[in-house]
Parts: sequence; structure tokens; C-alpha cells
Amino acid sequence: IEALPANIPFVFDPTPVISDIPRSILSRVLARTTWLSCNTMEAAEIAGLGNVEAVAARLLVDHCPRAAGVVIRAGAKGCHIRLADGSAQTIAGFKVNAVDTNGAGDTHIGAFVSALAHGISPFEAARYA
Repeated sequence: IEALPANIPFVFDPTPVISDIPRSILSRVLARTTWLSCNTMEAAEIAGLGNVEAVAARLLVDHCPRAAGVVIRAGAKGCHIRLADGSAQTIAGFKVNAVDTNGAGDTHIGAFVSALAHGISPFEAARYA
């Protein structure tokens, strides 16, 4: 991960098995992360418990110092996005009748990154996703 050029953005979504990732490896990955996307449980696994804004702030300050921002997903409740400059928004979600939630977070971050790549602002990209 350290060999990745600094000008190449790196998006990390840790997956539900985050507790199986050795802390030494996880720390190196987080230190190089440009955008972190995780659900509320994954965020708490990294940064500890607390309200979503406090957890998002700790993720940026303590774990992802080079990141442009973090996205914390909360299912039908939407997502919370915090940028490195301290600005933050909670984007409302909506309830759907999901047959299977496998890949929902992957789809969300994929749509988010696609929107960013097209020049859309992070908060609007989160709404798009």
C-alpha cells in the first residue's frame, strides 16, 4: 500500500470481517485512504462507539489523516459524510424491501466514487449514491 503513488486516490471499504484484519495492516491501509466507506458497525470497530459525528471525526483525525472524507452508512437511515475540513451532512435514506442486502454498501460506494469522478461534490455524490 505504501508503494501506491500519492496522487492515486484510494477508497477503502473494510467489509464486515474487519475484526479479522490485523490492526497493523488495517492501520497502514487507513493511513493511505483517500475515502473511507463503512457501515456503523465497521466504523465503531475502527474508532469506537459514539454518535455518528464523533465517530466520523475520530476516523479522520485518529485513523485516516490523509483522507478527503469518510462515509458512514446506516441502511434505510441514509449515510453521514464528514469531510477533512470538518464540514458534515447526514443524507437521508429510504426504506426498500430488500431481498438480500449483500453488496448494498459496495453499490453505494461505487455510485459515490463514480459521482466524484464526474466532478460532483461529495455531499451531492452521497445523495446520488
